[in-house]
Amino acid sequence: SLRRQTRYESLVVDGRGDQYQALYLGGQYFINGDKLKLLAGAEYSDLSGGPAGRGFEGVTYLTGIRFSF
Repeated sequence: SLRRQTRYESLVVDGRGDQYQALYLGGQYFINGDKLKLLAGAEYSDLSGGPAGRGFEGVTYLTGIRFSF
């Protein structure tokens, strides 16, 4: 059996499943090369099967700013 990811999904559901699939799509916008950039992404994940047919299906959105000196 498979477990859900521990980062965000464990806050929502506690359980195991038979199949886990995830898809991540993200992008970057360079303001000043690698010294300053904006990042954004979304991850769709699906955990199916397991006891009593319980699972997890959801989307996580991530954003960030990265800078260096």
